[in-house]
Amino acid sequence: MTEKLKPCPLCGSKLILNTPADIMGSRILFMKCGNPECGAVVSFANKICDTNPPDTIKYWNRRAYE
Repeated sequence: MTEKLKPCPLCGSKLILNTPADIMGSRILFMKCGNPECGAVVSFANKICDTNPPDTIKYWNRRAYE
């Protein structure tokens, strides 16, 4: 079972997990807030997240205050 992305911590909207993009020679998987008024974009620049989307979701879902 695939873990669901938690909502955007800035506005509470649904997030979109984008397919990896080549940025300066690295594959980067990133999340984008679905609310155009927020526009938050988050990525994790580490080898674990760049190659394993389920781990990227786990990283995203962590919250320091929980």
